[in-house]
Parts: sequence; structure tokens; C-alpha cells
Amino acid sequence: MQTIERKLQECLDKIEKWTNENGFILSKTKTVCIHFCKKRGYHHDPQLKINNNTIPVAQQTKYLGMILDNKLNFKPHIDALKKKCQKALNILKIISHTNWGADSKTMLLLYRAIIRPKLDYGCIIYSSTRKSYLEKLKPIQNQALRLCLGAFQTSPILSLHTEANELPLHLRWEKLSFQYTLKLKSLPENPAHEKVYTSMYENFYTSRTTAAQPLRYRLKKAIIEGYEEPKNIQTYTIHNTPPWTITEPYIDMTIKMAKKQTSNQTYQNKFLELRDEYSTYKTIYTDGSKITGKVGAAAKMHNAHKQIRLPDGASIYTAELQAIKMALELVQESSENKFLIFSDSMSSLIALKGGKVNHPYILEIIETYQHQIKNNKTIVLAWIPSHVGIRGNTEADKLAKEATKLMPSNRKIPYTDRKNKINYYIKTKWQKLWDEQLNNKLKEIHPNVGQERTIIPIRKVDTIFTRIRIGHSRLTHEYLLKAEGIPQCRICQQPLTIKHILMKCKKYENIRTKYFKEQNLKTIFEKETPYKILDFLRKIKLLELI
Repeated sequence: MQTIERKLQECLDKIEKWTNENGFILSKTKTVCIHFCKKRGYHHDPQLKINNNTIPVAQQTKYLGMILDNKLNFKPHIDALKKKCQKALNILKIISHTNWGADSKTMLLLYRAIIRPKLDYGCIIYSSTRKSYLEKLKPIQNQALRLCLGAFQTSPILSLHTEANELPLHLRWEKLSFQYTLKLKSLPENPAHEKVYTSMYENFYTSRTTAAQPLRYRLKKAIIEGYEEPKNIQTYTIHNTPPWTITEPYIDMTIKMAKKQTSNQTYQNKFLELRDEYSTYKTIYTDGSKITGKVGAAAKMHNAHKQIRLPDGASIYTAELQAIKMALELVQESSENKFLIFSDSMSSLIALKGGKVNHPYILEIIETYQHQIKNNKTIVLAWIPSHVGIRGNTEADKLAKEATKLMPSNRKIPYTDRKNKINYYIKTKWQKLWDEQLNNKLKEIHPNVGQERTIIPIRKVDTIFTRIRIGHSRLTHEYLLKAEGIPQCRICQQPLTIKHILMKCKKYENIRTKYFKEQNLKTIFEKETPYKILDFLRKIKLLELI
């Protein structure tokens, strides 16, 4: 401790000298010292001073919204987070009445706006703590989803997640953690990069399987389970040209019209008019294509073209930007001075017009564009619709599709294109978790996770329909709350369930055949409208008991 104290005091003296020379003052009330240590034996606290004031030694403190304790087990942070979320949960309770409350879509939007962000913030850090501590936060999500859907109290938790299309918390935390590691891949100079992508203390964590696993070892475990570690990730770079000196690319949107309401002939006529307007310009057509995961891009000029196959997993957006980049390369190689570049990617052109450099290819395009402008070349980018019979666009599309058959290039792609791999891995784990539910009533009609539910704007109707789908209602499962026996159908002498009422009960057989021709519960929910199912329950006088 004496060595630590001496080293820290030397640093503090340098900080004090710098602040005095530059006119800064360190706040006494906001400065504390925490000794992070998991040793259980007694040890002296360091005696540190700054501006002749002793820095108090604290057991915990809040830093950037995270409560850090001296053991780094994050128990104080999780307890505080739970209280904060419970206050936000009161908003859902106020508007969740099953008769006149807000519909489930609005409720879920509120949950994702005011509660989920609180749970997400800092989860990359605190999710490495003990599972017993993290379990305290899961009831927050479960209660919120129950309120949003109007589900009965006994509804299975996994049914709530599937019905609301909301990831379980532990999978969401894992998803956000891996997305962070993906972003780190593009930031090699970030101090956290080395800690995540370099194996440290491997023998310790191999032998101590019960110890809390750092992010690096959780990532390593996921790779063993089938998660594909990102490769060919483009490194983030800062714009070389000052933003205020950038000449915004000129984008011509003359042909932009609602595609559903515009015929191909109209588009072709508009294109010819635009082509006549720039009759002295050399035309270049660009396009990107994605076929079974293989991505190609192409740029076509009258006497030259360029093709490239991007690494598998690249997005079509990236392919379209790459095609525009290659078009500018054709401009650079040509001796002409005026060029008109046609692209059918509206999103790419809007991003270029707005000067957004959140995609590395946009940065490259803008820099290349600036260089060509300085070389006295005039470049206009214009949008044209795809697949309307414009010859140049058709040829560029053909070249882009041919490019998918080439060998993949070493071209690096942005980290955002790899998010699909993470989403697929997490969804696969969620589906596996759902497949393990053997006696779940919702699983029969909702076998696959990640599907949006049917939204009914009337809260009472939506609540009843949700309870019917999940299979837990006041009629069939209230016995669990009252500690009574399982209710029996008096006619059939079988347990009373929603499935039994909708498909098997002999008492309602005559009425049921008038409403449902299908003999499968999943088919009934797929083909019949919610109102028809509810009308059947109203006819047999059970609707109010749901």
C-alpha cells in the first residue's frame, strides 16, 4: 500500500500543478478515492491529498451513471437500478387497465422507451457479475410485459417474451455485449480493444469456473457455441478534410416519385428527359446485388466497367456505396470532365447528400469526390428506379450479379454489417430455449420466436385474445392463486383448458362446427380472425370468465 500511495500521490501532484497553471479547480465534494480489492484481510486505506485536502476513501461512488463499489460486484448498482425501474414501472401500471387501458403496441413502446434503456445502460459491465444479483432485475421485465400484454398472473415467463417479441434479459445483455465487441473491432486504438481481443489470465479463468467471466471469455465461449467472430472489419478513421470545407455532392432527385403509383413508361420518359438535360455528360450506372449471402457491386460506363465481390455478410447498402465508389474511380481514370452517375439506391444518395460519415464507404466517396472536384471535373449523382426497363441500370444489375460469382475480395466492410451474425446467433439461442418448453400452451400456435403478434386496438379485446393465445386465464388457472384443485369439464371429465373449449368439448360441439372448420389449434389462430374466436366464446357465455 505504501508503494501504491507514493505513486498515486506523485500523479496527483502533477495534476494539481497542471490545474493551477491552466486555471482549473478540482471539486472537493466530487473527488473520492476507492481501493478496488477483493482481499478479505485488513489493509490500510491510502492517505492521498490534493490542494492540501485529504481525499476521502469511499466504499462506492457513482461514475457516469454506474455505481462502482470497492469489490466490483455491482450489487449496489443493481439495487439502485431496480428501484429506478420500479418507479418507471408505475407509469405502465396507471394505463394498463384491462378494460380502458392503452393497447399492447403503445404499452410495449413505452416499456422500450422508459424502462428497457435503464436496464440496457451499462449492462456490458454489470452483466459479468453473479447470476444471483442479475436475477433481481428479471422480474422488472416480466412484470412490465405482463402489464403490456394484459396477460394473466400465472402466464409462463417465456410465453410473455415470445408473445411480446422481446428478448429475455440475459440474451439481450449478451447481444449488446457482442455488439460492443464488434464495434471495438473497428477501433484498435481504443484501450478496451486489447483487453477484449487479447487472452489474459486464461489459466486463472480456466481453473476457476465459478468466477465471474470477463467479456473476453464470454465472447470466447460464444465462439465455441457457434458464434462467428467478426473478420475483415474496416477500421474507423477520422475525416481528413475539415467538415466546413466539404463540397456537398450534387444529387439530382428529379425522377423521385411514388413507385407504386408510377408506371414503368412514366419512369422511362422522365429518365430520357433527365438524360437530355445532361446530354454533354458521360453516364455511369451503378448497382449492388446480394444472392444467398454473396454480395457483388458493379459500375458501368459505355466503354469500361468495374466489378467486385465483397466479403460474405456485407449488406446491400454497403454494396451500393461500393458501386458508387467504383464509379468515381472510373471518373478518375477517364479523360472526360463531366459525368452523370446513376444509382438506384435512395438510401445511399440521401446519406451522401446529408454528409453523414457514419459509414466508412461514405467517407471514402466524399474524399474521392472532393479530389475530383479539385481536378476540375463536374460530377452529378442522380437517382433512378430499378427494374423499370432502363437499359444502363439493367446492365449494371447484370454485372453486379455476375460479381457474386467471383472470388471474395479483401475489401473490409463496416462493423454494422456484421450485426446480422449476432442477431442470428442470439435468435438461435432464444429459439432453442423456446423449443425446450414441452408443455407450453402458446408454443403450439406460436412455434417460432421473433414474430410480431396481431395487434387489436381495443384494450379489453386485446387482453382477452392474449390470454386465449397464452392459454392462461381466470377461467382455467385461477385455481393456482386460490390453492384449489384443477378445474374439470363437467361433461367430458377432463381438465378445463382453452384448447379443450375451442376444439374438444362435447358440450359446445354443435356451436363450434358453425364457427371453425379446422381441426388444428394453430390453424384456427392463423386463419380465423380474433373477433371470430372471441365471438364463439361470447356465444357459449365464457368470454367474461377469461
